[in-house]
Amino acid sequence: MGDLPYERGTIKVVWIDDSEFIYSKMFNDEVNAEEFAKDKKDYLIFKLVKQKNMEDFTWKLLNYGRYKVYKFLFNQYKKGLLSRWLKGI
Repeated sequence: MGDLPYERGTIKVVWIDDSEFIYSKMFNDEVNAEEFAKDKKDYLIFKLVKQKNMEDFTWKLLNYGRYKVYKFLFNQYKKGLLSRWLKGI
């Protein structure tokens, strides 16, 4: 990504509400992103690690919001436990 600032921000807040939509907003720093997100119930914050040609993006999940729930569910999925449980629904 280089040393140049990313035009649209490098920190992304992603949240959901009771609708079927996922929302996101970009920020230049974690402090402003966390301040914005704190009134959201279900959110995650990511940091942009790299991007290529505005098509391919690599994000790092930061320890905010539903971080622990996301990590737990993703780990269960990788172990195959979540997929077996979901098949039973």
